[in-house]
Amino acid sequence: MLFFWRSGMKLVEKGDELYERGEYQKAIKYYDKAIRRSPDFSLAWYGKGRALEELGRYEEALEYFEKALQFDPGYGDAWFEKGYVLHRLKRLNEALECYDRALRIKGDSWIVLYYMGWCLYDLGRYNEALKYFDKLVEKRGNYAVGWRSKVWL
Repeated sequence: MLFFWRSGMKLVEKGDELYERGEYQKAIKYYDKAIRRSPDFSLAWYGKGRALEELGRYEEALEYFEKALQFDPGYGDAWFEKGYVLHRLKRLNEALECYDRALRIKGDSWIVLYYMGWCLYDLGRYNEALKYFDKLVEKRGNYAVGWRSKVWL
């Protein structure tokens, strides 16, 4: 079992390298190989979901994030990415639930605070959105995105 995990990890790492270079189609091939080698390897499902997301294939990406979460329900980054994809698909209430799960797992992650704020804004819940932007400014200090987000409100 350890062999499959190690070899799967090497494939995921290669996929991640390609992903970072913007070679998403090639990255998908490595994530697929990792999934075939170790079908319960959440990192591979997550990696493929991110690559599909970058290609604008949101519905497919969603399936891969859900599969990653099936194998690792405590995977905060997968909850965030699932929320992000749902947000892009305008499924805002579902996105909000995912962002909330990600925050509970990851703590006050600045990126999750940012998108949680915008999701609430998109839902017309401006006062709640402002609270998340306030947290973002508090967490990131003079980080311009937090201040700019507050100004939009």
